[in-house]
Amino acid sequence: MGLLIRVVKKRTGRGKSNNLHEILTFDYAGVFDIPYKPDVHRRFVFAEIRFRTREDRRGQTKSSHTAYAVKQARRWQEAIRRNAPLLKGFFREEPEWRDKMMMWCERTLAKHRE
Repeated sequence: MGLLIRVVKKRTGRGKSNNLHEILTFDYAGVFDIPYKPDVHRRFVFAEIRFRTREDRRGQTKSSHTAYAVKQARRWQEAIRRNAPLLKGFFREEPEWRDKMMMWCERTLAKHRE
């Protein structure tokens, strides 16, 4: 899930539409430095946090075993610790998710160290 930033309108020589959609995801480097706006960013952040912290039937988080998950855990942990503007605003509204996300980061990084 991403957040639509802009749509670039393009047309071919025949007049056919080839619109390009630029979408913001948590893979971008400066995503945590965006000022938080509840009406725009709440669902965007909440969906990512729920995806990272939910558990399957065996009690394991869905995304905690890959190298990509380790990279994301490091990025999230660093952003939470430095009170990045996007997360600072979100956690002001939803403080219980901060602890859940930090636990996910620590568990993911601990599994990688083993």
